Amino acid sequence: MDFIGRVLLLIACLIQLIHLVQSSLVSHPSLSVNFFPARWQHSTATVFTGASRRRSPTRLRTMSSQTQDLDDASAYHDFVSAAVDFNSVYSRNGIVTAIRSVRDIDTNTRRQFIYNIPLPSKDGSSQSPRLAPPTEIPTKIKARIPSPSGSKIAILAEEIISSSSGGTTNNASNKRCVFEIWTNDGHRLANRIILPTDKHGAVCTDFAWFGGISWSPDETALVYAAEVNKPTTRTFFDTPSSKMDENTIIGSQHVLGVGKGEVWGEKYETTALLGLFCLHVETGKIGAIENVPGFIAKDTPCMEGGYVLGQPIFSPCGTSVVYTGWDAGAGGDMPRRLGAIYCFHRPCKIYSSNVTELLSQLANPTESDVTPTSGAAYACLTPDDRIARSPKFSKPADGLSRLAYLCNTQGFDTHGGCMALHVVDWDMTKGSVIDESRNVVVDVVQYPGERGDEIKVAGINFPGLFINQLRDNCFSPDGNYILTTTEWGSVNKIVAISLGDGSVSPIHFDLSANDGASDSASQQFLCFTDDGTAIVTQSEPNRPTILGCLPSDFLAEVGVSKVVPSQLLADMSAISSTSFSSLKSDITMGCRYQLMNIHPEHGDVKAPVGLVLMLPNDADEEKLPLIVVPHGGPHSCMSTAFVPSYAFLCKHGRYAILHVNFRGSTGFGQAALESLAGNAGSWDVLDVVAATQHVIDAGIVDSNRIGICGGSHEASTSKLFPPKTKLTWVNGIAHLPEHMFDPTYVISMAFGNVKVDYCHNPSSMTSESDYLGFVKDGIQASTHQMGRITPEVDSLVEHLRAGLAEVGKSGRVIHIAHSQGSVITWLAAKRLTPDECRRIEIISFGGAATISTSEFPFARCINYYAVNDPILNVVPSAVKALKSGFSFGGGFEQEIIFLASRTGDPVKDHGLLNPTYLEALLWEGQRYQSLYLSSLLRSVDGAFVAPLASSLRWFPNFAYEVTRRIVVTTIILLMILRDLVKTILKDLLNLDKEAYEPVRIKQSP
Repeated sequence: MDFIGRVLLLIACLIQLIHLVQSSLVSHPSLSVNFFPARWQHSTATVFTGASRRRSPTRLRTMSSQTQDLDDASAYHDFVSAAVDFNSVYSRNGIVTAIRSVRDIDTNTRRQFIYNIPLPSKDGSSQSPRLAPPTEIPTKIKARIPSPSGSKIAILAEEIISSSSGGTTNNASNKRCVFEIWTNDGHRLANRIILPTDKHGAVCTDFAWFGGISWSPDETALVYAAEVNKPTTRTFFDTPSSKMDENTIIGSQHVLGVGKGEVWGEKYETTALLGLFCLHVETGKIGAIENVPGFIAKDTPCMEGGYVLGQPIFSPCGTSVVYTGWDAGAGGDMPRRLGAIYCFHRPCKIYSSNVTELLSQLANPTESDVTPTSGAAYACLTPDDRIARSPKFSKPADGLSRLAYLCNTQGFDTHGGCMALHVVDWDMTKGSVIDESRNVVVDVVQYPGERGDEIKVAGINFPGLFINQLRDNCFSPDGNYILTTTEWGSVNKIVAISLGDGSVSPIHFDLSANDGASDSASQQFLCFTDDGTAIVTQSEPNRPTILGCLPSDFLAEVGVSKVVPSQLLADMSAISSTSFSSLKSDITMGCRYQLMNIHPEHGDVKAPVGLVLMLPNDADEEKLPLIVVPHGGPHSCMSTAFVPSYAFLCKHGRYAILHVNFRGSTGFGQAALESLAGNAGSWDVLDVVAATQHVIDAGIVDSNRIGICGGSHEASTSKLFPPKTKLTWVNGIAHLPEHMFDPTYVISMAFGNVKVDYCHNPSSMTSESDYLGFVKDGIQASTHQMGRITPEVDSLVEHLRAGLAEVGKSGRVIHIAHSQGSVITWLAAKRLTPDECRRIEIISFGGAATISTSEFPFARCINYYAVNDPILNVVPSAVKALKSGFSFGGGFEQEIIFLASRTGDPVKDHGLLNPTYLEALLWEGQRYQSLYLSSLLRSVDGAFVAPLASSLRWFPNFAYEVTRRIVVTTIILLMILRDLVKTILKDLLNLDKEAYEPVRIKQSP
């Protein structure tokens, strides 16, 4: 019976071949009817031999593709080189000093350049006729700290010590830190102080968080944070040596808190515990500040964790150091470190320590050692606040100074949060705070507008202070205002905070227009000059950062929404970041942007969702493909600042870019931010979907070409809402209705137990032994090869269109075709519209016709062939591919993959459920699950259903599907019940707030 079946299959193939020749479909003169010619065995076509894939070694990229790649690299270089990132900006004696960080992509490093920019004079003219070119800062320079008067500069350098052999090594043991003290306005090197390694470890230069280096008011001393040395340890097997003293701890080299320290995770892999140290710039003596919380003496174990001390500054009277202390276990609030990067909710408080005695010892050059200070104590300045950081002093007046700091009394568990601004008076005589003067200037804001502020930025009322650090000289010269930058919706906005009435006023200006105002650009306050001029920056999605200033009297009319005149100081030119420099002097960004707010209906907290949409300048009425970019965090915000990669994709790639600040983002109120806790993967996903639909409904983008990208939390968000899909398949010849069930079941299992709908290609056979009907099927198939439209084709067209209607405009149909079903699919494609094809993926196994995206605009086409499949004799394009290694003329390239035989039997290898094609089917199933199957379904299958199925001998497909649906339904019902309970409680407690209407902001002219 098997022999007769093979003979009939061969006869059917020969009949199809005759029809092809008659219709002039076969044009290749050397077409062979041999199943497996020897000359094919060494073909350079792609062959799958299991999980590995080997690409053709003879496929050469065309000159046009190489040129395109060079153009892309050059264009990307232009955007990255134009980016301006400032590490530090300060002003002394009429000169603004800016340190710019530039990416070096070739070496995967960053280079730093220093600019000295003269301030404009009062009459508008510059003090210098030309701007001096920037100077590159050596990589060994880690920090550059000017003194308050500007007459001295402290430079921290990391030097590599030469080895005894004369060479240099980059080991940590061969490095040392040196403070260089430059006087005479930075022109004279007065002292070089090598920091002894027995005092402390590396100096912390992370000024954005833990680190800090500060001058004393009299400019004779520095205070800084550095690593606390671990105790000296040795194993039980080490031989005692002269280097070991009586304090060496034996057998604890791997004990946490003794020989090992618990670090703060990513970016802080070497930061365990930080202490505070004072350095006298004239004597060069160094001493640890011991009257601090959790002080660890030398060679003393710290099993309880201790504190991390940072952000130190001298008090204006010079007798105390004020600093932030993070609980690292000793305080009980943070028994584990759990990371610090992007984690702004770690418990911390502000302390002060008197250093009068310590400074006196350091200033005495005759005393060689610094003895422990006696009787000195420290004070916690924020005992009632769970989070308090970033202490800053105002200039003293009338024996008092003001100490401002950020705090959140209750704290928060989200990564970021809204902060309050507190101010307390500092007594210059006593060197301590006056508790009675403590004042809450700006409190935490739950909902935008709840303070009663009428001023809006980007359509949103004041949402609260979302800032991590105050600037060093954030106080206005008269001490009545604090200037800072806060996230206000999707915009970084400079605000002036009145210390008198606590009012918060945005500063309206536009550096690109001088006399205009922009509420859509992101702006940053950097520092005040001696006369009160404010140094600021401005950036937009289509423009890199520019540096400018606001006049000294700009605070005179704060609160009246007046446009402040501004002046451009420097529009930084591009600095090459790669070897693909285009040497362009003027780089045009070539894109525009829109700022929008929408208000989705779902969720308990009715707060706006911010959108930033980027479009090419010349898009006009063209509907562009869209890339949706939800931000990471998740508690962060994508502002309207310049990001070179997105500007490149928009202008050069001609993509529309949509940034979505879903609820849970910073800058929209504390309530909206905290609403994401417990709802991650649901509300943020729905917000992103609503934002995408809003842009689609506006007719701006092509709804059939939408992608999503991201990293960190945004990557998980993008995976949580795959497009809706429909899985279909069509069979080849000789399939009775009962033959459809097994393939349908196997395809469903391979693709993650999803529902599969089949379109039956009917057979003329009445039973499996009806050979006459089999021959009739072969003849019918040959008419399809000649392009004849039959009822089977019409039936498949309707089947595919029904699937497209089910998944909607943004969904996708995954269509599998086998053998003659591929020809029917090829004919059906001629009846489909291009828009319909773009929403269909084609997967063909042993197809009697190859299907290519060069002929039909399908979303994806892939054709699998066993190298000994007899169907190849009637597929000239596949034969040509196998013979030539894909070397087609005229740029034509089929999407074909050849598979090594798993059985050695051509007839068996042609079967869809036989090993050769089954393995490829499983590959496609894995791809489908990773792209289109939701995380919830995969988790349910992995955690509940799959173990249940494997534990039972009999667990049919319907039971598997029913179990999975029951578990998923139960989870969904529990989520609905939770939301219902929360809604009822809010209604009972009358916690509903006023909803916000959607706002659309036009780009400023």
